[in-house]
Amino acid sequence: MAAKANCISASLSIHEVHWNNLAGPVTIEVNGTSHVGPRVTKADGDADPREFLVDVSTREPIKVKLMYTGCDDKETWCRPLIQEFVVSLEFDPDAGRVGSGRGQGAGRGPGGRRGDGR
Repeated sequence: MAAKANCISASLSIHEVHWNNLAGPVTIEVNGTSHVGPRVTKADGDADPREFLVDVSTREPIKVKLMYTGCDDKETWCRPLIQEFVVSLEFDPDAGRVGSGRGQGAGRGPGGRRGDGR
């Protein structure tokens, strides 16, 4: 069964560093396949997130490598940067629900399952 396309959002997590848009678009490698992000021309640099739609048809961990040029906010340096991380897709039995903090949600038994009404 193939999973639907998932979005990977890339944000700069380095304090006081921004994207250098003059150096070209961000490149992202997903499980060894390279993709090029859009060319951003609205400014020489910014810290806006970059998003990539990726068709994921595996339940195995997804290896991501993000390559871009970053500059410090004081404009004293710009350099090529690489960030690598692994994304795991996991089934959420609660479908994102948040419990009440009292152990069980209203009308739910152990494990978040609905009771049988007795």
